[in-house]
Amino acid sequence: MAEALLKVDDLSVSYDSVRVVDSLSLELAPGRCLGVIGESGAGKSQAFLSMLGLSGPEARVQGRAMLKGDDLIANAVRLRGRRVAMIFQDPLTSLTPHLRIGEQIGESLRLHRGMGQAGARSEAARLLDAVRVNDVARRLTQYPHELSGGMRQRVMIAMALASDPDLLIADEPTTALDVSVQAQLLALLRQLVDERGMALIVITHDMGVIAALADDVVVMRAGHIVDRGAVADILGAPVHEYTRELIAATPRMDERATPRMDERATPRMDERATPGPSAPQESASSTAAEATLETRAVVVRHRLRAPKLLSKSWFSGRGAPHLTAVDAVSLRVAAGEALGIVGESGCGKSSLARALLRLNDVTSGEIVWLGQPIQGLAGGELREVRSGLQMVFQDPVASLDPLQSVADIVAEPLRALRPELGAAEREARVRAMLDSVGLGEEFSARRSGALSGGQCQRVAIARAMVLEPKLLVCDEAVSSLDVSIQAQILDLLADIKRRGTGIVFVSHNLAVVRRLCERVVVMYLGRAVEAGPTDAVFAQPRHPYTRMLLDSVPLLDPALERRRLAALVASGGLARGEGPSAVDRPPGCAFHTRCPVALPACAMTNPEPEHVSEIHEVACLRWRDIVKSVPV
Repeated sequence: MAEALLKVDDLSVSYDSVRVVDSLSLELAPGRCLGVIGESGAGKSQAFLSMLGLSGPEARVQGRAMLKGDDLIANAVRLRGRRVAMIFQDPLTSLTPHLRIGEQIGESLRLHRGMGQAGARSEAARLLDAVRVNDVARRLTQYPHELSGGMRQRVMIAMALASDPDLLIADEPTTALDVSVQAQLLALLRQLVDERGMALIVITHDMGVIAALADDVVVMRAGHIVDRGAVADILGAPVHEYTRELIAATPRMDERATPRMDERATPRMDERATPGPSAPQESASSTAAEATLETRAVVVRHRLRAPKLLSKSWFSGRGAPHLTAVDAVSLRVAAGEALGIVGESGCGKSSLARALLRLNDVTSGEIVWLGQPIQGLAGGELREVRSGLQMVFQDPVASLDPLQSVADIVAEPLRALRPELGAAEREARVRAMLDSVGLGEEFSARRSGALSGGQCQRVAIARAMVLEPKLLVCDEAVSSLDVSIQAQILDLLADIKRRGTGIVFVSHNLAVVRRLCERVVVMYLGRAVEAGPTDAVFAQPRHPYTRMLLDSVPLLDPALERRRLAALVASGGLARGEGPSAVDRPPGCAFHTRCPVALPACAMTNPEPEHVSEIHEVACLRWRDIVKSVPV
């Protein structure tokens, strides 16, 4: 093994009397990747932030971290940004909002490499091209908020590479990214390690990221390293019980949802869909059941404000700019059924979810709740309907009032929508609901600031369920949670489903959808492009976009995952970029600009949904030519 680039001995980090990192020791050689895995609070980020002098003045750091002869802790300010660089989890908060991308990368080049303005701009363009950013000249002039999450993360990588560091530290670099963008970034990072020979540390709670990048792994818990070894050993034959628990809690594509009692309800993409002449038929269980909720060709369109830099005359004759977030989507959800809605950021998943509860205005189409159209309701009528439809949001901390106790948060819907209940009955219902989500009486008086992320999400679910709704809408409700907490929340949602509550589950994590949902709708730029039973859609996807998403799901086998990423690089997948803007949709099938099997006709025709079988629909001109079984 090569001489260690980084050698850490007996590192400890304390805040007052609390030790968050305890006697950590490790080594990392050039050209290798170390995966650091563990749940929130394990000390993963604190360990490496402290080495770089970023843990704050109140932190007490002990021990040594040597970077090839330099004391990293003592010389953090001098070495940071030059020989060692860090990529943070949220690039939007890490980038300076009022500076253009070219200026931010150029500043790093001028500071660390002494370049002039012209040379820095030229090198910034080269770095963006190296991390496969498309339309480089325009990106250099844009501000961070004008880029997608994947593009912002690529900019962060380009900035980190500006000084050609010996060591790159990536802290949860893919947590908020779509599965397709995540695959591109994982392949890019692996390629950079292999080609540049630099060392990479990736901090994550995602076993798929570990399989994709890591050569060696350390597992942390409560500030300690509890397990370490080669990635194949850690993932394939874990020894420590905690490691086994983390791997067991990780959702996998070979898991199947627990079926509901009545399998007959079917998500519908469009009422106008007609069976294709050669479509195979499935069992009689596909006969449609009465839906609790149904949408009929729902359209959600947002009016956009004209940019101040453009004159009003620019829009003359064009009409006011608008974004079609949801484009004629029809679906059904029955009692006790979980329907997954998947797709990349910007595909309209959240806009559709919010429209179901009338949190977004519906431009056209119908939302039918228990046989009654609700898109025109207002005031008291709408409030009454909403008592039967509840929502759980993505950020469990931000969705709770920090000034209220847990009991008051859960009781609030009862006070607002069940005013006839007395205080004693309301208190009894709150206590029973908290108990049903695994929160004992000792949590009632606590506030959200004293709870973990998983506990906050349980409170949010209790608040939504206390009204005993018939439908629960979950918008990325587990995406920010550790795998063990995520597994607990999914088990809780499965139990809620068994009680007869329908669930609409919005997610970009296909493995999570596979675990919970019997049926799935795949969305792209506002349209439903494929829908049907989760098993059928994931096992034999007929739309090229569904295939692309499934091909991007990380595999927990390191050897298979490395081959998959190598194939992505070889096929030019790193340069594929991201989807077009919903404001400027391509003509015809919106996916044709990224589709590997597109024909000239695809640029002219927006395909209507057709039946692959009685309960499996797809909107693609070439679906009959696409027959692929996805290994699960």
